[in-house]
Formats: sequence, structure tokens, C-alpha cells
Amino acid sequence: MTPPDVISISPALIGLVGVLVGAIASLAGTYFLDRRHEVRDRRGLAAALLAELKAILHVEEAHDCRAIYQGTLDRIKRGEAAPMPNIGYETNPARSVYYTNLSRIGTLPDPIPEKIVQLAYVYEVIAADRAAMDQGEWDRQEPSQRIKMLGHHLETYDDLKALAREVALHLKSASR
Repeated sequence: MTPPDVISISPALIGLVGVLVGAIASLAGTYFLDRRHEVRDRRGLAAALLAELKAILHVEEAHDCRAIYQGTLDRIKRGEAAPMPNIGYETNPARSVYYTNLSRIGTLPDPIPEKIVQLAYVYEVIAADRAAMDQGEWDRQEPSQRIKMLGHHLETYDDLKALAREVALHLKSASR
């Protein structure tokens, strides 16, 4: 006989409470583990994009692209013959960190996705200009049109550099 002040609890009820506590703990653990993986993945993506951006900027500066185009523009303005500037390198966008992770760019914190897309667009405009010049567009242009083309290219290039530096700061912050 049990004393009157002791409550009798069914073993089934104890088991049910144990199962509920275990399920809640498991769900909470899974949530926090998934959240940790998401944060780690975003940081890794930001770090990879930052490394790619730094590499692009390094190559652009090593080739001194802006000076090459500026020198060509100055020669044309002086009336000198100036061949199409040949930078001498190509990229394959399909192998870039940006293109292989395009579907994940939106997971990065604001304003990074918007800035990265702007940066990629400006970079593609410059690449399209270079490709057009390589494919003979340069040779079909009068000097005044070449001046305009190179002037636009240099303005776009300056915009690219400024935007790249801004994006690099955001990516550096997000990769920590």
C-alpha cells in the first residue's frame, strides 16, 4: 500500500515523457548543428570568393591593364598608330568560384549578393569589350571611335576596381 501523499506515476507515462524529451533534444541538436554547418559554408564561400577576387585583381595589376589601355588611348589622341592592346590572358568563367557557386551567392549576408552580381556584370562588360577588340572590332573603328571605346573601357575599369575593393571588404568581414 502506498502512502496517501505519494503520487503514483505510470511507467508508460514516464517512458512517454522520456521519448518527448529525447525527441526535443535531438531536434534542437540537429537544428544547431545544421545552423553551424550553414554558417561554416557561408564563411567558406565568402573566403573562396575573396581569394578569387584577390587573384583577379592581382593579375589585372600584374599586367598593368589600365596603364596599357591608357597608353594606347594617349597615342591615338596624339595621332599615332596604336595597335589593339593585347593583354595576353583569358579566363574560363565555368571554372570560376563565382559561376560554380552562383546558386549559393544569395546565402551570403546583405549587401554581398547584390555587390557580387554588380561586380560580375562589370567584369563581363570589360571581357566583352576585350573579346570584341580581339575579334577585329578594333580594326574597323576610326580613331575617334577607338578613343571613345578606350575611354569607356577605362571608366568601366575604374568602376570595376572601386567595386572590387568594396566587395573585398564585405567578403573579408563575412569570411570571419
